[in-house]
Amino acid sequence: MPDAAQGFESASMQSMGVWRRKMEEFGEERTAELLRDQGIAVSSVSWAGGFTGERSVTLRESMWDACVALDCTAELGSPYLLAVTGPRAGHAKPHLKKLLTEELPNLGDHARQRGVAVLLQILGGAQAMRWSCLESTSAALDLVAQCNHSRVGLAVDLKVLAREPAALARIDQLVDHMGLAIIREFPRSEIDPGAQGRATLSLREVVRRLEAAGYRGQYELQLPHNQIAPSHYDVLLRNCRARLTSWLQASERTTAQLS
Repeated sequence: MPDAAQGFESASMQSMGVWRRKMEEFGEERTAELLRDQGIAVSSVSWAGGFTGERSVTLRESMWDACVALDCTAELGSPYLLAVTGPRAGHAKPHLKKLLTEELPNLGDHARQRGVAVLLQILGGAQAMRWSCLESTSAALDLVAQCNHSRVGLAVDLKVLAREPAALARIDQLVDHMGLAIIREFPRSEIDPGAQGRATLSLREVVRRLEAAGYRGQYELQLPHNQIAPSHYDVLLRNCRARLTSWLQASERTTAQLS
């Protein structure tokens, strides 16, 4: 944690997302003090969730843990707690929909009391089925729209979004519910290979469309755990910020808000 914070400070980053497990290993109070001393704000806290009852964790236990995470989010001064629904776990789809549309607004009420918001994170790759029952960005958008709660929104993975024409067609509605845009990697080429070899939009084009639709939130870069040495964070972050800034040059924003 200290090395990562130092890397963020060296790269002149103003905010960073905090992974709960890493924070608990280092200590919540020490983490808050370290970030405060470094002048780094917390853009989000990850994760809470698992509301579908996977691995013998009850809904009550998941909600209790989420409230603990909300307390931590508020104490760190972060606006957002990222959450995942949990996998389908044998639920029939109608029951699953009823469960989530009832419980997520309850969680939103708890978030409102603490002055923060809950963002459902849309996952891609192997993480998706393991941690989330949401099959697509469009499905997540439908769920949040049905919840109709001002403190329940979306953290959208841009790489996942690039592969979903149906969600891109609803980008104006999507932006209305977005709190964060998640970038998990910057591709070397402008055109990324999609699933099963299908061409997808470049991340540059996805960002352009989001900006054109009115998105003015932050872009949060999620670094792969245990794959990057903390001593390399400052170089990596400088490069990523430069890339994102170049993507935003054609929009109204001239500087990148990258955390």
